[in-house]
Amino acid sequence: MAAKNMLPAIPGAIPVRAYHPEDPVPAGFVQIPAIEMQVGAGHRIAITENPEVKFRFYGLESLQKHHLRTSDLVAFRVGGSSMEPYIFDGDWVVIDRSRVVPPSVAKLLNCRCNTFVFRYEDGIMVKMLQRLPDGGFNVVSLNTNEHKEFTIPAGSVDHLEIFGKVVDRSGWAL
Repeated sequence: MAAKNMLPAIPGAIPVRAYHPEDPVPAGFVQIPAIEMQVGAGHRIAITENPEVKFRFYGLESLQKHHLRTSDLVAFRVGGSSMEPYIFDGDWVVIDRSRVVPPSVAKLLNCRCNTFVFRYEDGIMVKMLQRLPDGGFNVVSLNTNEHKEFTIPAGSVDHLEIFGKVVDRSGWAL
C-alpha cells in the first residue's frame, strides 16, 4: 500500500521543483554568481586558486526594492565563527561590489552597515570595518571572545582591497 500525501493543500502555494543548470532562469528571478571560495570569519583564509563558480537565484523584485543591481552582486561562502551570531560558519554572503566605502568611526557600529568582504595582505575576510580619521581602518568581529579587534594603519591601506558590503546572508544556524 503506497503512502498518501497527508499534508493539506495550501492555497496559492507554488510547488517546489528541481532546477537543472540547463533550464532557463525562472520568471521573476535573476542569477547571482556564487564563488565556491570561503571568506574568513575568524582567521584569514588564503585565496583559492581557480574557485568554482555556481549561481544562486534571487527575486528581481526584492533586489529592486533594495536598489541593488544584479551586475554588482556576488556571493561567497563563509568559514569561521568571528561574526556569530550575525553570520555563521558555512553561511553564504552576498556582497554589493559598488559599495566599498565603510562608514566612519563617527557613526554607530552596526553589523548591517559595517560588514564587508575584503582582502588584507594575504587573506580574505568578512568583518565589520570602520574608517578612521587618519585614513586607517578598525577591523571588528562580533565574537570578541575569540577574535580581537585590530587596526589597519593608514600606511598599510595599500595592502587592503575592499570587495564590497554584505547585503544578504543565508544559511542554517542550528
